[in-house]
Amino acid sequence: MATSWINTNTSKRLGADLRQAVHALKECRSDFRELKAVMETMIDGSDYSLLETELGLATGQGQTAYNLVSGALTDMEDANINQTVIRLG
Repeated sequence: MATSWINTNTSKRLGADLRQAVHALKECRSDFRELKAVMETMIDGSDYSLLETELGLATGQGQTAYNLVSGALTDMEDANINQTVIRLG
């Protein structure tokens, strides 16, 4: 298999910026994975009241908040994101 790693020169400002952005993306994705997993332990069927309490959400907003986190994580699991993290990380 051909090498696909892209080396960046972090002594250059833009190289360092790129590495920082990729690192932030990787950390953000990890945070969303963890947050979604914890949120799922607070949902009982269609009852989101514990999730709403723990996140400080208004009553009735738990499912919407969960769906937004879940959707954002789905977007961050995209093949382009994965390749960016793997090849430039």
